[in-house]
Amino acid sequence: MGEIPKEPLLIEIGDQSFRVRVAPEERQRYLEIAKSVDATLRDILNGGVIGGPRALAMAAFQIAVELAEARAALRRTDQSRDRLGRLIDRIDTATDAET
Repeated sequence: MGEIPKEPLLIEIGDQSFRVRVAPEERQRYLEIAKSVDATLRDILNGGVIGGPRALAMAAFQIAVELAEARAALRRTDQSRDRLGRLIDRIDTATDAET
């Protein structure tokens, strides 16, 4: 099978724009991500940080913090699911023993 054809997409973040190539089904997701990054950068700039590499680094750091928090929440969810699965197994075992 061949590769999925990719289309150019213009992404705008802050006062910068650039093109990326994306699969058609990824277009909307990339636009939403760019919008989120742009909003984070604008929040930082509105907080008084002068634009440029420092503002971009601060935006990247903020996004990384949010990603780390999301990953931690996912781990907690996975752990809860595992505990629930073990509890269900114990209940099943106890119920089977009674019959």
